[in-house]
Amino acid sequence: MDHQIDAKKVYQATIDILSETAMNGDFDLYAALFHLPHRLHTRQGVVVFETRAELQRAFDATVDSIARHALDGMTRVCVAARLVDSERIEGTHRTWLTMDEKQIEQAYEGHLTLRLTDGVWRVAASRYDSRPDDLPEEIRRLVARSGTPPDDGDTT
Repeated sequence: MDHQIDAKKVYQATIDILSETAMNGDFDLYAALFHLPHRLHTRQGVVVFETRAELQRAFDATVDSIARHALDGMTRVCVAARLVDSERIEGTHRTWLTMDEKQIEQAYEGHLTLRLTDGVWRVAASRYDSRPDDLPEEIRRLVARSGTPPDDGDTT
C-alpha cells in the first residue's frame, strides 16, 4: 500500500499549508505539521527546535517579517520529491514572495524532510540556502546562539 504514495502531491500539499499559515498567522495549524525536535539548517548553522514554544518564536518572527515587509503572497512549488521509505519523504521546493501582487525577488530554494507520524506527514527537518539577511532576525539569533556550525546538509 505504501508504494501508492505520491510523494510530490504530499510535499506540495504540505508546503501549500505552510505558506498559508505563515501568511495568515495560524500557528496552531502550522505547528501541527511539524515533528519535534525539528532541525533547521541554514548557511550559517543549524538550530534545533525542541519545544512548541521555540517553534512559535520562529513562526512569530517569520510572520512579523512578512508584515514588516508588507508581503501579500508566498508561493511555494515542489520541484522534486521522493519517497525514501514508507515513513519519509525528501523534497525540494522554490519560494516566491510578492508585494502588491508583484514578485519582489528571485525565488529561493528550500528542502524539507517529511516524516509520517501518527498518520500525518510532518516536517522533521528543513534546509534553506538563502542569504543570512533574508532570514528573520530572530531566526538568525537562534542559529547564532545554537553554536552549531553548518553541516553537510543532511536533513534526516
